[in-house]
Amino acid sequence: MTGTRRHEREDRDSSLGVLKDRRLAFLVVGGFNTALGWALFALAQHLVGAHLGRFGYMVSLYLSYTVGVFLSYLTQRALVFRPRGHFWLDLARFSLVQIGGLALNSVLLPVIIEATSATPLVAQGFATITVAVITYLAHSRFSFRRGRTAEPSDSRRIDPARPPSTQENL
Repeated sequence: MTGTRRHEREDRDSSLGVLKDRRLAFLVVGGFNTALGWALFALAQHLVGAHLGRFGYMVSLYLSYTVGVFLSYLTQRALVFRPRGHFWLDLARFSLVQIGGLALNSVLLPVIIEATSATPLVAQGFATITVAVITYLAHSRFSFRRGRTAEPSDSRRIDPARPPSTQENL
């Protein structure tokens, strides 16, 4: 199988059995992670953010992101991208992407709230959609990216009809 075809197959593969398309698996797993993250945000807002004044929702955002990022990493790694090895490197890359997502969310959330008078929960829902699209692209191209496997070098060709001891660069 050529490198391109293998790469295309890996793009479609996910461990969700029926969901062979990685984008579809990302939507399902991402939907779960989004719902979980939003529930964590709602819980943090109820327990903490609502008691901290006008911008208490930002504390709720940071608390929910802290827990949600690690859970998201584990589920996306296991069920969507399925890379081999490099657990800590992938976690570092994933975290960088998520920090970028958090920065974007940190800008979008107050802008949406202040511009529309939406509640923090509604505003977070809209911000999440934008952040999810951008982080999917970043995770697929950076966080879990693997270099293409090098093709065998043509400098040494093997002739199956000759014994290995007589092989040389042909």
